[in-house]
Amino acid sequence: MSSTMRCIGMSKQALLDRLAGPNTLLNLSYSIHPPFLLQFGRRIFCDLDPSEIFIG
Repeated sequence: MSSTMRCIGMSKQALLDRLAGPNTLLNLSYSIHPPFLLQFGRRIFCDLDPSEIFIG
């Protein structure tokens, strides 16, 4: 994870520990961007307008 990212609510190490196992991100309206986006093994993009779902 980039050193320019901040973690709010949990420590950076706790976040990295959670991301170490199988994980999926539900990304609403493309609100999460790289480099954090790339930490997830599976990403589901849900564009709320026009409500299409893409799984990548």
